Amino acid sequence: MLTFSRTHHEHLKGLTIRDFTLTPAAHSRDTVSTPDSYNVVWNTPSVDENGSMPIGNGDIGANVWVEDGGDLLFYVSKTDALSENMRFLKLGRVRVTLNPNPFEKGCSFKQELDLTNGVINITSVSKSNQNLLNLKFWIDANNPVIRVEADTSKDTKVSVQLEMLRNKRTQASDGDISFGGLKDRDKRRRFSYPVFVEPDTLHPSKDNTLVWYHRNKKGSHSVWEDSLKVQGLEEFMKKSKDPLLNLTFGAQVQGTGLLKSSAMELKSQQPTKHINISVHPLTDQSDTAKIWLGKLKKQVKNSGTHTAKKAQWLAHKKWWHDFWQRSWINITAKPGEDAYVVARGYALQNWVTACGGRGSMPIKFNGSIFTVNTKERGRLHGPDYRAWGSAYWWQNTRLPYWPMLASGHYEMLQPLFKMYSDALPLAKHRIKKYYNFEGAYFPETMFPWGTYRNEDYGWNPKKGRHPDRIRGHHTQYYWQSGIELTAMMLEYYDHTGDRNFLNKKLLPMAKEIVAFYDQRYKRNAAGKLVIYPANALEDVFHCTNPTPEIAGLKYVLPQLIKLCEDKNLREKYKKLLTELPDIESAVSESGQKYLLPARKDVKRRGNCEKPECYAIFPYRLYGVGLPDLALAKETFKLSPREMEGQDRSNGWAQDPIFAACVGNVDEVKKLMIQRMKRYHKESRFPGFWGPNFNWVPDQDHGGVNCTALQKMLLQTEPYSNKIHLLAAWPKDWDCSFKLHAPYKTTVQGEVKNGKLINLIVSPASRKKDVINYLK
Repeated sequence: MLTFSRTHHEHLKGLTIRDFTLTPAAHSRDTVSTPDSYNVVWNTPSVDENGSMPIGNGDIGANVWVEDGGDLLFYVSKTDALSENMRFLKLGRVRVTLNPNPFEKGCSFKQELDLTNGVINITSVSKSNQNLLNLKFWIDANNPVIRVEADTSKDTKVSVQLEMLRNKRTQASDGDISFGGLKDRDKRRRFSYPVFVEPDTLHPSKDNTLVWYHRNKKGSHSVWEDSLKVQGLEEFMKKSKDPLLNLTFGAQVQGTGLLKSSAMELKSQQPTKHINISVHPLTDQSDTAKIWLGKLKKQVKNSGTHTAKKAQWLAHKKWWHDFWQRSWINITAKPGEDAYVVARGYALQNWVTACGGRGSMPIKFNGSIFTVNTKERGRLHGPDYRAWGSAYWWQNTRLPYWPMLASGHYEMLQPLFKMYSDALPLAKHRIKKYYNFEGAYFPETMFPWGTYRNEDYGWNPKKGRHPDRIRGHHTQYYWQSGIELTAMMLEYYDHTGDRNFLNKKLLPMAKEIVAFYDQRYKRNAAGKLVIYPANALEDVFHCTNPTPEIAGLKYVLPQLIKLCEDKNLREKYKKLLTELPDIESAVSESGQKYLLPARKDVKRRGNCEKPECYAIFPYRLYGVGLPDLALAKETFKLSPREMEGQDRSNGWAQDPIFAACVGNVDEVKKLMIQRMKRYHKESRFPGFWGPNFNWVPDQDHGGVNCTALQKMLLQTEPYSNKIHLLAAWPKDWDCSFKLHAPYKTTVQGEVKNGKLINLIVSPASRKKDVINYLK
């Protein structure tokens, strides 16, 4: 590893290669609040984009790499770049060529992801031409702009080239599952109609800029309109508008001293030692391209000049410093040791989440905004490809969001809450149309506006078929997402005390979700609710009384009763709570009671979702600090281990969370080590998990890892003020941590030699609620 002894962006005028001394890099060991120990450092350029580093500001992202002997390249992405086919697309690719080239083969090279400051630093020294480069690549945390800033020791010619990704209209292949939702199961998953990928538009700008965009024009099909019509909801079209139509996304590239040399290239007017390039992405639903171009021009003006002002850079660094100070889990270990790999994986997942977690759309579980032309099993798939497409599966979408609570990253939960809150009017309309009563549910596989994917619903429903009998049996009666969303909202409120959120979002959402279950299902002779027909996730189909639904309602109703000020509604909640049946259970050979996924009259698939364990997490009815810990342990112990090649060390399998919640230290430690080592081997970045069941980088895998590691340290539940500390933490892992708990509480401390030390609880009045399990 090499570093340059002078500061990274020191003025280089008049200096030569001899003015710089190459020294071994110092390894930061601050285990209190900075993630420096987990910076990713590469000492050689990359072969291709599978060797890219991710960076972002929450909405805008880039995959950055340097080709061996070649150029600096980066993809530009955005959280809301949705095409006419409901696919998340890359905006484009940018290539920066320098002459004399500091990246010549054999150069002394270092590329480092500086987590603390939110920047990628690249230093390179060419042996043949002695051109030394110091480059800083950052995406402003507070403004919509990408900045490339570099100094060189020699006068350097600069070329910036736009590489558009969609140059002509092409027909999509029936075999491409990244178009998920447009296929027809009755046609062996071929497209229901010919699907085309429309080209991007290169704007003929007359100034020294490169401007391009993708615009969704009205065509023969609208995914939004098709989904409403096929699902019998066309009346709702009068109350809303197509969210994809006229959606336009693209960017402007410019730079100091760069002149337009061709339609897709900027070149330096004179050789320079100081390089400043900026990229300004924008997504907007504009009636015309001219309006979008006007908004882009205004955004560029508001973001500042080609060169970032010092205050913008300082504000950017402050944002990232504050982010890392808000919470952390740092484990004392040397690089390469298992404990180090676990802690690094936690830090890198938090980085990836923050880079793509503050946009207008929720995080996509199958790649976030960091898909590239991924190499998987020897085959390249294209930068716009993601397995399963761009719809939202609740089972997958939720997993990157649960750890945001203990991390205190509350603002990043807002895109998720907003999407489901915005879809609530359609969900209510659907219930009124399908059942003629009030209430709401959300499909498991959902387009952002709230409909099923037509691929799951069925493109041609048979006449007389009840509208809720969808085509895909895996998700036919899979509706528990609304209950878990309510549970997540409740925990968010417990953490923040946000009364506006409680009254405007949480309580209205909960009212409709509970109303659906109250009215959709009948009572038996004993007056108990019978939830049938139902799915226990994707494990038991067409079953009765699935555990996630029963446990979920038992979990959220007592909390809603406490919060609801409407007396009549509160009485309804109380009545429904008394009508809920017991969670289905059995007795093991050892004589210990354990939970079942549903009533034991339908054969289960035995997959890795484990619906019986939902009473352990996310619905904290059993486990550490709760009644009947032995039942929780036996339930987890007897849950299926593998099915159809599904591995507990992969993707959305939640075994480490369940293990932590029942206090199984050895099991959760083993699983965490396995999972943190399961990054994509064809990718160079060690925080790109996958593809597992999803795609690369797999955000489910990272989300489960983060939640499990947090729960090894800290667990809470809504029935008391207790904070259960270190209930599943290995005694041989020294660490420092800071996590968040309900009632605006932070818990900070260290584990050293198997003991808790330096415990700081804020407010101090909450320290009495802490129960330390590591004594």
